[in-house]
Amino acid sequence: MRGLLAAGLAALAAAVLASPALGSTRTAPTAPIFDSKGHLVGTPFVPKKPQASLTQKQALRNFERYPKVASWLSRYPRSGRSDEETYDAKSGEWTVKIWWGDAGEIAEGKVLDADGSVVEAWTGPQVAWGMARGSPGAFGGTAINNPWIWGAFCLVFLVGLGDFRRLFSLRNLDLLFLLSPTASLWYFNHGDVFTAVPLFYPLLVWVVLRGTWIGVRNRGTPGAPRWPVWVLLGATIFLAGFRIGLNVERSNVIDVGYSGVIGAERIVNGQAPWGNFPVEHTRKSCGPADASGEIRNWIQTNGRCESANPEGDTYGPAAYESYIPGYLALGWSGKWDSLPAAHFASIAFDL
Repeated sequence: MRGLLAAGLAALAAAVLASPALGSTRTAPTAPIFDSKGHLVGTPFVPKKPQASLTQKQALRNFERYPKVASWLSRYPRSGRSDEETYDAKSGEWTVKIWWGDAGEIAEGKVLDADGSVVEAWTGPQVAWGMARGSPGAFGGTAINNPWIWGAFCLVFLVGLGDFRRLFSLRNLDLLFLLSPTASLWYFNHGDVFTAVPLFYPLLVWVVLRGTWIGVRNRGTPGAPRWPVWVLLGATIFLAGFRIGLNVERSNVIDVGYSGVIGAERIVNGQAPWGNFPVEHTRKSCGPADASGEIRNWIQTNGRCESANPEGDTYGPAAYESYIPGYLALGWSGKWDSLPAAHFASIAFDL
């Protein structure tokens, strides 16, 4: 009897000791579990979301102290200012927005919760106009905006058309003014629109003055070529091919090009562009959300799945009609993809 009792106790102890090990191999439920009678018997484990280490006031204070933001906020009185701070546990970042009176939103940015550093800061026109933020390659792609490539084009332009026998001639001055927007472009690509815009004014003033002067005198600047024709022809063919290659392989299409293709498609199909551009939040979406959570592709009234561009119908008829040859040759998928028709139009404009 004692032997049987000892064996039973040993088996019970083994079962008790083994139960945690068996339980540890059991997969945790990923959804609520109900028994045969519909009673809840198990729930999935939901870990608590990590709490922010910064408070809303701390995130706001760090953002306001950032030099770029502080300089811009100094333009506005503190009274009448409102703000909003939201924390994203997934990215570990605070999004801070500041408004002031009739000016609307005047500053926006992101603050890293881990150390309180400001990782993004947009002020003034950069808040409402993303194009003013200076994103690398946002306009034309990274290749053409590379200083070496852009500088090479400028150098060839100056060497090919300049008069080096008369360095201080009006001809050379005209060429320098035509190249002067390079400085404006550099500042624009770096998000400094308040410097970029004034730097473009000298060229505009020069064009008006020179045009008036030539019109009054009825005589332009002598333009005889300084290089043999075969050199100019060969350089033109090479540079045109290089430029087309950059356009096809290393450039992007912004909203103007996309709007042009849509307008061309509408005109070809007998529809006015204005009031008939693809819109958002229609009957049904037809594409995934992007990194910011925005869905761009929606079923339109024509039954097609198209990328929304509700404000693209703000251009004149000539802007849309200039894209018709490209649309007829290469079509349009309905999406904001590589847009071959827009590249076709751009190449035609260059040539």
